[in-house]
Amino acid sequence: MPKTHVDGTVRDTITSIGIDIGTTSTCLIVSRLTTAQLGGVHAMASVEIIDREVLYRSPVIFTPLIDHSTLDSDAIFTWVREQLRQANITWGSVDSGAVIITGESAQRRNARAVIEQLSEDAGRFVVATAGPQLEAILAGRGSGAAALSKEQNLRVLNLDVGGGTTNGTLFVAGEVEATVCAHVGGRLVRIDPATARIVGISPPARRAAEILGLQIEEGQPANPETLWTLCSGMAQGLHELIQGRAESDMAQALLIGAPPSAPIRADVVTFSGGTGRELYKSTERRSLTEVIQYGDFGPMLADALRVGPTCQTFTLREPPETVPPSSAPAWRCWSSAAPPSSCTPTNCSRSRTCPWSNHRILIRWPRLPTSPHPCARGSPGSPTAKRTSISRWP
Repeated sequence: MPKTHVDGTVRDTITSIGIDIGTTSTCLIVSRLTTAQLGGVHAMASVEIIDREVLYRSPVIFTPLIDHSTLDSDAIFTWVREQLRQANITWGSVDSGAVIITGESAQRRNARAVIEQLSEDAGRFVVATAGPQLEAILAGRGSGAAALSKEQNLRVLNLDVGGGTTNGTLFVAGEVEATVCAHVGGRLVRIDPATARIVGISPPARRAAEILGLQIEEGQPANPETLWTLCSGMAQGLHELIQGRAESDMAQALLIGAPPSAPIRADVVTFSGGTGRELYKSTERRSLTEVIQYGDFGPMLADALRVGPTCQTFTLREPPETVPPSSAPAWRCWSSAAPPSSCTPTNCSRSRTCPWSNHRILIRWPRLPTSPHPCARGSPGSPTAKRTSISRWP
């Protein structure tokens, strides 16, 4: 029950869950959020999160798949229920939360059905397939790049390199100035560590190989020089997009959405995500044996990015938040387990029903320079444009 604090704010404590289903990894975090409702209990009150405490952090697992195009929904539901049992909570004790599905997992043919079923089980949840801009913003804030730009007065470009996509955000004084998204990820080519043979090639990697004139087929031995050429070509194509160009065949093949309207100018570049974190683990090009230990070419892609044009153009920095590769999606779980840090009527002119409160309030969504209004559903720059459903809010 909300209680009035001595300073006049109305405070409440709620239990919230964040579930992140990514291209490579899936995780769940249970948090206790303390909110302060400024302005009493009026309909247009301002609500802020003043404290967050992680109650349970699940192990990070490989996202369950039936095949390359289908999520294993039964395995996902079973795993989520087991994590709730481990956390010693039930759906009935959960007040709020979010299920977010990102990267290539958002393109699986049953993605919508999976998140809607999770929402039906959970009740008061926001469920979303995260568009690339939203994913980029969550990554940049979770890695600490946004805070770095504000605290040190830097223009910080954070590139979140996951299993299927790279999502970049330029932060200036803690705010979003530009985003760039591309089909560049560590699991676009999958390799059996036991046999060193290629077992899977995603369509973007296949198209990139064709552009470069490379022969890469499932079942053939992984050729390190061929894979290095592919990784280097993708790194070059990504840099073209960062420069606001989508002129080459490679850049056009990798592009997601629209390129930045102007070349991105940054003081430093940071990397996050499971593949991005690999960039900081070595200063030398790794052997094939070292590369395929995770069952993909992710470490090689990280090496190519480290010596590629982006890191030659901007100063490479490690982001403030040091997240081990095995916990790479945890920042998204943390973000999705909570509403925006400030919900205030001064920041937005359109009201929504906030799932973290039984009151009608106004939610501040991240602003993007290309959006006519950050809360306009489906607007070109809207980070929530691919939101699919909102289920059973109180």
